[in-house]
Amino acid sequence: MSTKDYLLDKAKRRFTPSITNFPGLGAVEKRLLARDWPQHPLAEPPAGSGLKPVMGDAGLPILGHMIEMFRGGPEFLLHCYRTRGPVLFADSPVLPAVTALGPDAAQIIYSNKGKDYSQEGWIPVIGPFFHRGLMLLDFEEHMFHRRIMQEAFVRTRLVGYTEQVDQVVSKVIAQDWVANDARFLLYPAMKQMTLDIASMVFMGHEPGTDHELVTKVNNAFTTTVRAGNAIIRTSVPPFTWWRGLKARELLEHYFEARVAERRGAEGSDLLTVLCNTEDEDGNRFSDDDVVNHMIFLMMAAHDTSTSTATTMAYYLAANPEWQDRCRDESDRLGDGPVDIESLEKLETLDLVMNESIRLVTPVQWAMRRTVRDTELLGYFLPKGTNVIAYPGMNHRLEEFYPDPYTFDPGRFAEPRNEHKKHRYAFTPFGGGSHKCIGMTFGQLEVKTIMHRLLRKYRLELPKPGYKATWDYGGMPVPMDGLPIMLRPLR
Repeated sequence: MSTKDYLLDKAKRRFTPSITNFPGLGAVEKRLLARDWPQHPLAEPPAGSGLKPVMGDAGLPILGHMIEMFRGGPEFLLHCYRTRGPVLFADSPVLPAVTALGPDAAQIIYSNKGKDYSQEGWIPVIGPFFHRGLMLLDFEEHMFHRRIMQEAFVRTRLVGYTEQVDQVVSKVIAQDWVANDARFLLYPAMKQMTLDIASMVFMGHEPGTDHELVTKVNNAFTTTVRAGNAIIRTSVPPFTWWRGLKARELLEHYFEARVAERRGAEGSDLLTVLCNTEDEDGNRFSDDDVVNHMIFLMMAAHDTSTSTATTMAYYLAANPEWQDRCRDESDRLGDGPVDIESLEKLETLDLVMNESIRLVTPVQWAMRRTVRDTELLGYFLPKGTNVIAYPGMNHRLEEFYPDPYTFDPGRFAEPRNEHKKHRYAFTPFGGGSHKCIGMTFGQLEVKTIMHRLLRKYRLELPKPGYKATWDYGGMPVPMDGLPIMLRPLR
């Protein structure tokens, strides 16, 4: 960028909306954003290509922009998008990466028509803990594994999974949750319940059985997931990264033994299904494949469901008129066993779910790496560049979602359909060939949880004016555990 262009760009930024318009940013993040960091290019484009260099900065020494990212999340990225454009470079000794913002960039990366982007962008973050999970595989190998795994998520399988989910949810909500206590923390309670669901649906452990083993395995999952957010990335004790690697070893030993048991056995749990499923050509997973996929699926399933159900409960407590609308539909369904057909009738819950994950998107980013020199929206990206798309930021763009900070599930209904203004304006489950394979299962699980919860309790905020705040260090987590008052209905 020439000196003239830089000065014009700097002048242009003076007329952008003030960062005070983004309510999630604290005083420290605002001071950091107000700094004029020295800009430098990622790489010079080939001569005569007509491409622009991606400009960026290093932020604070060692930390880079992690403070703004962890505290501000999508609002920090929205500020970057409005002031710096859709493609910028975040230099960092931990994970230097190009930030790709906006639905146009997301469409190019997710659709990946030229196969310019690989999933190897995930490897520096979660590769050691979720080795060869479906999300980390590429191209033909990915499609080979996906075809086999898809058999585990066909509708006939989902029928059985839904019955098992309902068994666990009904038991937990009836017995374990604390009513009439403003100190009850919903997020950890929800996380424990989704782990119990995963233990039954994915691993075949009936509720209340194998308690010591299930607790040990679930704790290992929690440790493994947390390790992906470690700042000190060394396999030296007692650091988080090392604990994650040790937890991964425990999970490998557990699933290796379980695979040996379930090969050729009958069962409706996901582990047994993966052990015995074949595609139309007779291909099946090896023992190592099943172990790797199970560890990844357990992580992907319970964390995203925890986030979604917790966020829905918060917004329903804060918006009682929508809570009443959802409860009216649940009341018509009653207390009998739920199935896919009955859950599909809870259409207001679908609207609330979509609006909740628009405002607090469980998976805020999509990690990729360029496999060759390429371009993105006219900017040059050399081979081996980490590229990160941020759907959570796209979900807050005013040009698609007017008044984006307002909880308004009606924006997803006819005739508004705000999420359809751009094919990639709403991508909480990803897109392209890597779109979440368990999306329908996750939606059914969350709707089962919310249906049972609304049949038993009225959800209230712990105090008037309470507002949740989120830590964006990984998947969004309520910083205070999200206290919620559960008022028994009867």
